[in-house]
Amino acid sequence: MNYRSVTVFGRGKKVTSNAMKIRALKAISDKYVPGRWGQVRFPSPQEMKSVAVVKISTAHMSGKTRTGPPKDFEKDLSVPVWAGEIPFKLIPDRARPDPLLSRAIALPRNIRRLIQSQTL
Repeated sequence: MNYRSVTVFGRGKKVTSNAMKIRALKAISDKYVPGRWGQVRFPSPQEMKSVAVVKISTAHMSGKTRTGPPKDFEKDLSVPVWAGEIPFKLIPDRARPDPLLSRAIALPRNIRRLIQSQTL
């Protein structure tokens, strides 16, 4: 099986400053949907209390990947069983609005671009 894996070792520390939490949440939001943070309302105090942000001081990390076709044993090549790769992709699908959303609110351009780009 092909895979990508990252293991991070370090010390985590809960971020308690609301300003730092907001910076982190904005960065994550805008990384995946550029401009989204500016389109939505600011989090309420209750929402900020319910979200934890952890800062990690990285001591060590390792990454592994495995790509390409199977590496079967020679004795297995004579077995009449299909072997190969089945690539999977994570791509945006058609946007489905919240059923309670007013029909007068159009899909924003930045979200249309995300869907059209076919990448996350």
